[in-house]
Amino acid sequence: MIPSFVMPEEYDLVSSPVSGSWHGGLFSGNGRIGVMVYADPDRELLRLRLGNVEYIDRRPEKERTGRVSYDSPRLEIGSLYLKAPGIRKDSSLRLCLGKAEIRGRIGGKPFRLFTAREPSVIVAETNLEFAFFEPAEPVSPRYSVCRDMPSNYRKNPPPSVRKNSCTQKLLDGKSFTTCWKREKNFLFLACGFGKEGMLLLKKCSSSLVPVWRRKVSLSYRKFYGKSFLSVPDKALERFYFINLYKWHSAAVPENDFALDLMGPWPKESAWCAIWWNLNIQLTYQWLQTAGRPEEMRPLLKMLSGHLSQLEKNSGIRGGAGVGRASSYDCASPVKQEKGCLPWVCHILAEAFFHTGDKETLSLLKKLLPGVLKVYESLLYTGPDGTVHMGKTLSPEYGETQDAVFDLALFRKCVGYFLEIFRDDGKRHAEREKFRRILEHLADYPEDRETGYRVGKDLAFTRSHPHANHLFMVYPLELPHKKSTALKSIRRFLAMKEEHHGFSYTSAAGMFVRYGNGNRAEKLLRTLLDWMKQRHTENFLYHENGNPVMETAFAFNGVLQDMLLLSDRERVRLFPALPGKWESASFTRFHCVNDITASASWNRKDAFLSCTLLSPGKDIRAVLELPDGSVRKVHLSAGKEKHLRFELKNNE
Repeated sequence: MIPSFVMPEEYDLVSSPVSGSWHGGLFSGNGRIGVMVYADPDRELLRLRLGNVEYIDRRPEKERTGRVSYDSPRLEIGSLYLKAPGIRKDSSLRLCLGKAEIRGRIGGKPFRLFTAREPSVIVAETNLEFAFFEPAEPVSPRYSVCRDMPSNYRKNPPPSVRKNSCTQKLLDGKSFTTCWKREKNFLFLACGFGKEGMLLLKKCSSSLVPVWRRKVSLSYRKFYGKSFLSVPDKALERFYFINLYKWHSAAVPENDFALDLMGPWPKESAWCAIWWNLNIQLTYQWLQTAGRPEEMRPLLKMLSGHLSQLEKNSGIRGGAGVGRASSYDCASPVKQEKGCLPWVCHILAEAFFHTGDKETLSLLKKLLPGVLKVYESLLYTGPDGTVHMGKTLSPEYGETQDAVFDLALFRKCVGYFLEIFRDDGKRHAEREKFRRILEHLADYPEDRETGYRVGKDLAFTRSHPHANHLFMVYPLELPHKKSTALKSIRRFLAMKEEHHGFSYTSAAGMFVRYGNGNRAEKLLRTLLDWMKQRHTENFLYHENGNPVMETAFAFNGVLQDMLLLSDRERVRLFPALPGKWESASFTRFHCVNDITASASWNRKDAFLSCTLLSPGKDIRAVLELPDGSVRKVHLSAGKEKHLRFELKNNE
């Protein structure tokens, strides 16, 4: 049985007085529906802004414009307002991470809110009077930001607001209803297509609220307890745990499609879809070390359900690919940006090597040959026998031959192909072909003074948020020239005008691979400062006002990596400890080869203690300790092994 985990109360989010903006609001959700709670101080109202991850504008073919952000975007629902006299002067709300509940006082009156998981309803305990429901305009959230509505875009019909419900009919013939009811001092809110919201509301009773509240609290305690960490830098630790709350509120394994950029808290946004050239990968890559592989299921289901579409996207028979952005049907033709699906394959492959999951392996066997076929169509051999990659787009930077981003992804995916199909006799000829290609594949282009180029025809000469010219360092961890890479990292960080939050997590991830915990910690701290400067009081990261999920979870991944790295050859315990840290620990992190690890380190004692478990098979593990020493240990299937090592050099 997984032990419970107690969230420190000092990590709670507090809004006092209650913020008047989405970026300072407090949020609750269950992976399907969500609510952002904040003030409308000028009108003395409390705003409950609602979201549902399934509320998608799936337009019929005749209504499509050819732009994904208008043809099948997430839609906003609207907001329910409560009368809140005195909210300007006398209001304070706290998001209790441990209990997953928002509580406090509004105008001197008590207020509590949580989102039940079954049934899927929002429950508010309050005496504040209902004011009105304000439906969102039934158009793409992109329009509010960009004002670039296509000329052939037809708006959905106006919503119909009644006393206790609001119904929005869509052009595909479906209708979405939001409804609410009062019972004693409880307000229940539900929403869904057709009669779903009304049916959920019928299940609501004030007598059931205590049971639902306990179930929600237990669900979060179990989720937190699956794995966790402790580091001396409490600002970093706090953000890590806030992100755990965020994930369990935004995603559930039962969903049929992957977590997008907004989760269940939509607002005006230019990015109201799935983005494949960084966002979805950073969103999911941290889950393996965190020991939460079941959270990958929605991504697996979404890809598995649209394999024919991925082939169609590639434009090549037997190929597989996806363009920069798509809706949840994965429909997005591949243009010059070829590396989106190969990068997803990297995430899936690492998930498989961590767990051995057969469903993930089955999907990889379907995707890898297709993505390699797309890359293979671009290869050509030069006069000297070197194999080059034709012109591709290094995401959002520019087109070039031998783009580092694509050369690195091709190398990595070929490596996965050779390993996964190692014993498949029918693939022997393909394996030999790819081995020959790797032997002659072009090196990563570089400049002597400035380091790695973006590609053969394109130098890194301007500030840019993406560090794709360093992809072989992180996240792919391929052989490269360290001295050249360090030049490139310094240049990338110096040109910071266009940096976004993930620029800092990317660079931090690179320094972790080099064992430089001081620089990694400083860069993660820079991210927190960067968010603070942009008034992200609720730690829901955004770029230029557009909410995005991935950077927060990329942060979690890097902080985990500072404590544990693993590959198919070794487990690195505490590979990147900052010099000022006196201790660190992690509990039930997951390693490659399905090894579960817990470990603690203390500088004063010069000892490292760890517990390893291989649940499925006997295995010999190679451990690399912080002092650089290597230890080999034998793990018997299903038996925990407790180890204690004295470190020779504990600095």
